[in-house]
Amino acid sequence: MSAAGLERVTSGVIALNGVLLAVPLVGDLAVTELAERAESACLVWFVVELAVRFHRVGARRFCRSGWCWFDAVVILLAVLPMLGADATLLRMLRLSRMARLLHLGRHAPVLAMAVRRVVSR
Repeated sequence: MSAAGLERVTSGVIALNGVLLAVPLVGDLAVTELAERAESACLVWFVVELAVRFHRVGARRFCRSGWCWFDAVVILLAVLPMLGADATLLRMLRLSRMARLLHLGRHAPVLAMAVRRVVSR
């Protein structure tokens, strides 16, 4: 997969993850459990994407990028609940990754497409 393709897929997963984080606020128990499984799949994607990015750009460039550090910290914090950490605060921090996506703006078409797909179902 090309770097641009990986970025587009990751942007869609970030948008989906943002929606999934809100499901426990409005969904019933069965939907919430399904959303939590989907969130775990998103976390797996984020870890793999981070590893691929680290491999592609190299350690030196990766460590010099503030955005790479930001993503690495957010992903690490998102994995901590699997180890028993407080999930509520860490979910809010994961939403910051979605805020970054919105801030960059260059992914607006992908985000709009993802939202349309989620809403239409």
